[in-house]
Amino acid sequence: MKNLTKKLSAATLIFALILGTFANQVWANEVELKVYEHVELVSLIMRLADFHEYNDEMTEYQQSLWPAFVEFEDHPAVEFARYLRSSAGIGFDAPIVFAIHLEYVEGQFQLMEGSNIWELDSRWTPETAEEFLNLLNDFYVDSNFAAFFEANIPYYEEHSRRLADQLLSRINFDWFYQFGFGPGYLRVIVYPSGAGGGYGPTQLGRISYAVLPGSADYSDQWMLEFAVHEFAHSFANDIAAAWYEEDEEFRRISYDSIDLVRMPFYSQSLTMAFEYVTRAYTILYMVENYDAELSHQLLGEIARGFPYIETVFAMITDHEIIFTPDTDILAIVLGENLEYELGEKQQVVVDGDYMLYYILDLAGAELSLEDFEHNNNQNTIEAQPGDVFLFEYNGRRYLSIDLGENMYGREWGLPEGQLRKNSTFALDDEDSYTIAMILGEDVEYTLGEPQSFTIRPTRIMYYQIMNLLSVEVTAEFLANFSPNRTNYFFSTQIGDAIIVTEEGRRYLLIDLGAHPRSVEWGHEEGLLRMYASFPLDLFAS
Repeated sequence: MKNLTKKLSAATLIFALILGTFANQVWANEVELKVYEHVELVSLIMRLADFHEYNDEMTEYQQSLWPAFVEFEDHPAVEFARYLRSSAGIGFDAPIVFAIHLEYVEGQFQLMEGSNIWELDSRWTPETAEEFLNLLNDFYVDSNFAAFFEANIPYYEEHSRRLADQLLSRINFDWFYQFGFGPGYLRVIVYPSGAGGGYGPTQLGRISYAVLPGSADYSDQWMLEFAVHEFAHSFANDIAAAWYEEDEEFRRISYDSIDLVRMPFYSQSLTMAFEYVTRAYTILYMVENYDAELSHQLLGEIARGFPYIETVFAMITDHEIIFTPDTDILAIVLGENLEYELGEKQQVVVDGDYMLYYILDLAGAELSLEDFEHNNNQNTIEAQPGDVFLFEYNGRRYLSIDLGENMYGREWGLPEGQLRKNSTFALDDEDSYTIAMILGEDVEYTLGEPQSFTIRPTRIMYYQIMNLLSVEVTAEFLANFSPNRTNYFFSTQIGDAIIVTEEGRRYLLIDLGAHPRSVEWGHEEGLLRMYASFPLDLFAS
């Protein structure tokens, strides 16, 4: 593998803060940093529409948004966003893809020429994009958003300068040349209204963006990997799309890794394919530029829900597989010669579920915490830096090493020292729901005749109605479930349970009733249904 170690110095990294909707500029050998007015505007509309991924309130700025614009929560633009969420699955990166293709011309926003975003993201159509654009322009005027944005320019400037100094100066942008993207075509959007997520869209096929949320500290290592990850999407997505089309095994890997419970934001197999290849190249960057420990990087991604990451990493390098069913993960993480003893089994309650854990006694040995990457947080187990514990949660086992206090905890109102930074590793990859886990151990049922619904020629859903023989469907029973999916494909009634097969994977859906906006959003009364959805085979072979 190549070892590209040259980094841009702070002197050669030229940072340009473009406020508002001024014309885009592209400079050779420079990285452009922006706060986009239209990204903040689109993000605000999604926040008012109650998109949970746009609704964090961790900073004073984020906390100021709702009071300032609450009177517009039922604005037509916000209502249409809610409709797009329910009918087309608009959310997560889809609004950002829309936003980065906007420009401000003669007093209103418009889509850039040639930016057919419905070709980039099938959740948009020409009709919905045009309608949302018109309503967005109305919202911009009605809410006087321009005045709010201008009043916060000092805040945007402060965050942008810190991000440039603490983060961008540490990235080797030359590394991206080998994939067709040099610094002049890599840009950063500071996203102060953003929640914990970031995005890596490409504009008009030429400009790669890393859309990064505002942070109290941009110097943390995870922020570096975050930015590299988003830039890597620009070339990794095309590679993943080609493999997905040509390689049956890669498609299976992508199908098998979908987990709507742990990772609802990666709900399609092609999206999961994009993530796999992007994460593999992010690991490659960290190994080549920061001498990161490869095994730790791979195990960290497995812990995040990507069990086949080593296979994908081997597809982009000459890497030989090192993890087998007989591999001693503890020995890889802690060292071959480290001795330890397990403490007493303890338990805590997390989100209503029990988590079991054991503190490891390392017999006086000390770990070098610099060898471990911060990839997880927890605030349920009292720990000190260097503490090691095994825990079991939702049927999975993990090893976790405490790296110290996460200072965000104090900002978020937690007591001093409670929010901990952890380096977490998955010890096994068995993770699936069963009908007994969802409905109860004693449930009895029969399945009706297989039926199908064609969404489009390349996407067919198969389903069977369940006849619940031993479960009385009452309001109390349904109160155990929360809606996380809507559709109008199945002729079900409240309390009906169905097993759906989609893209080779099975899900249990429980009908929780008609969506209250079914008629308002153009469906027959009662046709649009709310479901609680559970994956039944997360790692099918």
